[in-house]
Amino acid sequence: MADITIDAADVLQTAGTKRGISAAVITAGQIITNDSNGQKILADASDNTKISDLGMAVCSAPNIGQPILWVKLDSALEIGVTVANGKGLWLSETAGSLCDDEADITSIGATHVLLGCGKGGTAINFDATSPLQGTEIT
Repeated sequence: MADITIDAADVLQTAGTKRGISAAVITAGQIITNDSNGQKILADASDNTKISDLGMAVCSAPNIGQPILWVKLDSALEIGVTVANGKGLWLSETAGSLCDDEADITSIGATHVLLGCGKGGTAINFDATSPLQGTEIT
């Protein structure tokens, strides 16, 4: 499967949000991390400097320097895309994206980061508090 396409208008959190400042243009539904200044940028499985302190943006920041809301843990995060119950959701090699098939992470050195799973509808169990990680070595 390819990356999951999430429409920013469909993202709705049910758990508490965190607040940060964007260092990039970020759209609700994208996976984010911190840059060296602690500001939010897009996470990327193929860049080991962009896989820590992950979360999902739940509002958009159309300009750099704007406040952004994000979640690290939400057991019923609405993304507007149906994901099969129990289907794993992985940080993609496309900056800011999720994919629903670990086999799509193919670059040598890419980090496989499991961020949650589907619940059989348009809500997912998102958990970036201690994501399962491994590295592609072949």
